[in-house]
Amino acid sequence: MSKKLKGDNEADSKDKKLLLWSAVSFFLVLIVFLWLLNISSILKSKTINEEQVDNFQWEEISNTLKHTWSDFKDNLSNAGQELDQEFKKNPNIFDNNSTSTEELATTTVDVDEFEKMKAELRGLEERLQEEKIEEENNLDKNNLNNCPEWVNCMPTVGGKNLDCSIPPGCEGITEKVY
Repeated sequence: MSKKLKGDNEADSKDKKLLLWSAVSFFLVLIVFLWLLNISSILKSKTINEEQVDNFQWEEISNTLKHTWSDFKDNLSNAGQELDQEFKKNPNIFDNNSTSTEELATTTVDVDEFEKMKAELRGLEERLQEEKIEEENNLDKNNLNNCPEWVNCMPTVGGKNLDCSIPPGCEGITEKVY
């Protein structure tokens, strides 16, 4: 195997630099070419004519802005007056604990319907409590001695001898799994 000489390394680095500069030069020329193509299209594009500038109506725009601003001020003052009236009716309107007057005005409560719903809810709560008590009783009956649901009787690697017997008192509850 031949060893690379010092001159070969220098030649490789010169080749790499030449390749780098040629690539940079190529892309630079490409960018300048595309830029020149784009400049020609920009120069050909239409510009604003002086006639269009003369048709720009400042008076109409300023009148529209004045009208909009006056409408905004009128609406703001009306909202302030309405807020003052509401505050006079209900001075606690901004308290966190108070309800708004709009909610109070629109809410209607049927007392009979409300009482029926309360009774229905109480009945559901009682049934739920009975179901819980019944379920607890069934669990206690089925699992008096804390019996497991199943016993693993699967053979293991290495020949360990598993205790595959059902605990005493769990004969009807625990199953063997193979």
